[in-house]
Amino acid sequence: EVRASKSFTASAPVSGSGNAAYVGALDNAFGQAAKDIVRWTDSVI
Repeated sequence: EVRASKSFTASAPVSGSGNAAYVGALDNAFGQAAKDIVRWTDSVI
């Protein structure tokens, strides 16, 4: 049973060029999204 749902988005700028910069930006964006998901989940349960 689904009790609640929400869509999450996150973005982060790429600082520099190359794979390391892209991975760093993805990591930062995922970190922000994960924090938002945890906060929302905590507020719903």
